[in-house]
Amino acid sequence: MTFGETIRARRHARGLSLQAAAAGIFKPAGGAISAQYLHDIEAGHRGPPANAMLAQLAELLYVSPDYLHFLAGRMPDDLLHTGAAECQILAALSALRVRLNDGDRPAAASHNGPRCMHCEQPPYGVDVHGRLYCREHLPPDKVLLRV
Repeated sequence: MTFGETIRARRHARGLSLQAAAAGIFKPAGGAISAQYLHDIEAGHRGPPANAMLAQLAELLYVSPDYLHFLAGRMPDDLLHTGAAECQILAALSALRVRLNDGDRPAAASHNGPRCMHCEQPPYGVDVHGRLYCREHLPPDKVLLRV
């Protein structure tokens, strides 16, 4: 489901009209957004709004701001300014990919947490591209960081 489709579905679930929902979302310069602006977002004619308005939408529609950021293709502001090292970011994104793709695996192969890119063992290290390795598959010639 796209960002706009999610907004429309959540608005309908709350029983809000375009006008009522738009009246609850305020522009940074002040004043509520128009119903047409909200319609354009829902229809995919406009991209997701700025993070401040996205947070208002999340509150109004009872949806997690993190989920809306994900659908918008953005990172929440608090994650953008963590000061995390490149290796930490790559490891976190790799773990997220594993978790999101876990739904495609049969139930018997399901596991908790990230795994080696070659097998189902827990990771021991991560390379600069965010690929996870167990001790057995750890490449001897790569600079790796311990997970």
